[in-house]
Parts: sequence; structure tokens; C-alpha cells
Amino acid sequence: MKTLHRLALVCAMTAAASAASAATTLTFEGLSPTIYGDGESFSDGAANFSVQGDGLAGALIDGSDPGSCDTLLCPKGNNSHYYLGLNDGSLTLSAAGGFRLNGLDFGFVVPSGGLNGDLSVGMLQITGTDASGRVSTIAKRFSPTDANGDYNFSRWNIGGQFGQIEFSSVRFNACLFDADEVCTSLALNQAQFALDNIAITTAVPEPSSWLLMGLGLAVFGQLSRRRLR
Repeated sequence: MKTLHRLALVCAMTAAASAASAATTLTFEGLSPTIYGDGESFSDGAANFSVQGDGLAGALIDGSDPGSCDTLLCPKGNNSHYYLGLNDGSLTLSAAGGFRLNGLDFGFVVPSGGLNGDLSVGMLQITGTDASGRVSTIAKRFSPTDANGDYNFSRWNIGGQFGQIEFSSVRFNACLFDADEVCTSLALNQAQFALDNIAITTAVPEPSSWLLMGLGLAVFGQLSRRRLR
């Protein structure tokens, strides 16, 4: 009887651990253009986003609308919906069950009137937190201006160790270089970024795994009832 109990538990645990990976790209296409303040949130499919910052911290815009960036200089090369992180704000992505971050499109958003002070264009920073609370960071410089003096979207394919970590949440923010070449995210409300086409991989239990787990738990329950009788 004890052997059968152990077998049932092993079946259930094996099924719970067995999962398939589902790759998805978060495009923001199903969301309407909106502005966001600190603490506001929205969802795109299975992913949840929360906005952090003071005052106007973010926005979803339609890149095909010429008036969507009339007070800012948004990066070129994207006529779809995308997210803007504004005024030193940040954006946090989370998904139930955890996820891996595979890549994204990003670009620098020039403040109205250009950069002030000794600040210069910096990097997009990504800070990921796994289920145990361990924090990992990665950063990449914004692409330089083109021949017309415009910033453009560029693709960042994330690999290496950072791309293999199963995160519970990931935070995006921009930083600007100061006169000492230190990249700071508190940049007089001028650290701004654009995000789109965020590719993630989530863990999805296979149907056969759910069946095996159900059978294992059913056997375990039946054996427990017999033992009580």
C-alpha cells in the first residue's frame, strides 16, 4: 500500500513538472492609445504591465498617426502601436508562472526641445527578478541617429545567461549619461524610451501532463480513503 501511495505521488509530481514552452510576442496592437501615471496597469494577452514614475510616466501610441508624437521626437521605423516610457518612468512586465525574455524592439525618445544640461543619450536598462527574489540586470545603448538626425527602433535579441533565466517580473527603464559618463535613470525627466514586439517564452503544461497529474491524484485520493476505512 505504501508503494502505491508513493507511485501515485510520483506520477502527480512528474506531471506537474512536465511542461511545454509557448513563445509569444507582445505587440500592444489590441490596446487603444492611452496615457499612464504611476501605479496604473494594463494587460496584453497573458502578460501584465505596471507603470512607475511621477506624473505622466508612460503612454501607448499609434505609430501610424502623425500626431501621436507631436510634442516628442519618437524613434522612426515603427507604424504600429508601441509603448513610451516618459519622464524617467519605468515599465514592469509580469506573467503568471514565469517567463523568459527573448528580445524586443527599442529606441530613444527625445524630450521636447532636446536634452538639457550635460546629459547625453544613454541606454535601455532591464532588471529581472526570478521566483527566489534574485535580481539580474542587463543594458544596451540606444542606436545612434541616422543620416537625417533621427533615432530609430532597433532589435535587441537577448541571449546568454540573462535570456535563460525564468523571471517572475522584468522592469524596463532608460538612463542617460552625465558629464562623468555615469548612466542615471534620474535624468531631469529626460530618460525616455520606446518598446515594442517584446518576445517572451512562458511555461505551459502539456495536456498529457494534466491527465497524468489528475490520474495520479485520483489514485492517491482513492488509496487514502481506503486507508481511512
